[in-house]
Amino acid sequence: MRTGIREIRAIGVRPLLRRGTALLLVAAALLLTSTWLTAGRAGIGAAQTTAAPPAVPAAAAPTRDYVGSQACQACHPDAYSRWKAS
Repeated sequence: MRTGIREIRAIGVRPLLRRGTALLLVAAALLLTSTWLTAGRAGIGAAQTTAAPPAVPAAAAPTRDYVGSQACQACHPDAYSRWKAS
């Protein structure tokens, strides 16, 4: 069933435009609301807090240059004996 010009004129173009505009506004409102809710759940826009530094610093991880206490003992016997006694 085709809608002819006479039927469109009988219905009127303005109500069709109003209905289309109303649907567009409702769709835009739904999009904005869903975006706002999603951003709220993700914490976007919330005040950012910084984590407190650890109370005790973590022990340093050994590096490639670490050769162990036995290697130090051979070259630095006094420092090694003081360290070992501590």
